[in-house]
Amino acid sequence: MIRVNLRLMLVRALILRALILFPSPAFAATQTLQADPKAEADALFSQGTELFQSGQYKAALEKYEAELPLYQKACDQSGEASSLFKDF
Repeated sequence: MIRVNLRLMLVRALILRALILFPSPAFAATQTLQADPKAEADALFSQGTELFQSGQYKAALEKYEAELPLYQKACDQSGEASSLFKDF
């Protein structure tokens, strides 16, 4: 019984170590997106555009409002301009 518990603990420890050393691609993509404010702002812009085209105007506005500070953080003046002056 004790031997089985020790083996389970060892397996869990090895799995956790593997997850730390080799994160999943989805996790890595999320980390990259959070580290790059321009990429995050671009994603919000695309989401806002899709929401606007589907008639969900309030949700689209929220996405558009969230993108502006990210473009400013990234020092992307073109992104700031597109965020402020949407051509619907």
